[in-house]
Amino acid sequence: MPAPTPDAAEPRQFIVAAWENGRHEQRELQQVEASSHEEAIAAVAASRAATDVAVVYEAWPRTEPDSVVRITLESRERRRIP
Repeated sequence: MPAPTPDAAEPRQFIVAAWENGRHEQRELQQVEASSHEEAIAAVAASRAATDVAVVYEAWPRTEPDSVVRITLESRERRRIP
């Protein structure tokens, strides 16, 4: 039987940490069910209020704490070039 493709991955529990850039000590942790690191981050990011500062997200499977993905999201206004 062939290995499952990433789209067919079984959902699993992920821990997602979120904090405003430069405020790691104030990070928030949430547990979500998702098929991938990116899907877990998207679920948490979509539930947060919009902000004008960059927010850093890290996600890892609950059973694999060394398998971490980090993504930083910035608002569109912040990225505009004058």
